[in-house]
Amino acid sequence: MLGLFIIQALMDFTDEEAVEAYCFYDTVRYALDLPRDAYLSQRTYYSYRAKLLGEGHLVFEQVLERISERLKLEHGIQRKDSTLVGTHLKQMSRLELYRTTIQLFYKELNKCHPIIFSRLPEETRERYVPKKEKDTWFTAGKPSQYKQILVEAAKDILFLIDRFAEHASVSGLESFQLLQRLAREQIQVQDDIVEVKLDQEFRGSALNNPHDPEARYDGHKEKV
Repeated sequence: MLGLFIIQALMDFTDEEAVEAYCFYDTVRYALDLPRDAYLSQRTYYSYRAKLLGEGHLVFEQVLERISERLKLEHGIQRKDSTLVGTHLKQMSRLELYRTTIQLFYKELNKCHPIIFSRLPEETRERYVPKKEKDTWFTAGKPSQYKQILVEAAKDILFLIDRFAEHASVSGLESFQLLQRLAREQIQVQDDIVEVKLDQEFRGSALNNPHDPEARYDGHKEKV
């Protein structure tokens, strides 16, 4: 699986394209030494990625080091590839955090205040809570686009906070308070420029999973 993540970053595949390549592209299967009937499910893909970002982080570094040694790559080239792949994976993880937190708020808002929810811009509602059933597992963007997509998600969070901070009922929703926490800990604004960056004051305690707000944030993942 590590090989697939490396190929995805280097080829700038979306998540969907990466899984499709694993299952159907002979060149990718050859590179990964897979049989022609190899199959990868969406859930398995995301499960391995989560592990790689967590306890598998050191394994990732060690494997890349061994690849570099066997292929006799220059150290600078190896480090560049390692940084590229690692950065893309971390951006994927943070984008999922932002999207999930926004989705939780939209769903709770729609349940508690459906009229208020319906008055939000349709474009942003569709982005996180689409009307039609469709596959929401896949990240639509390519790795090279993740940084900009993250900034747009951060702007959506700031928009929601600005809109409802003074609303007595909405601001009391647990999911809204998670949005505020996420913005306080991981979004910085200076001279109207929005930046996705962990405030070092919250290193080790920042929001990592909106479904488990007390889960500790891995300090190795702060750089995007």
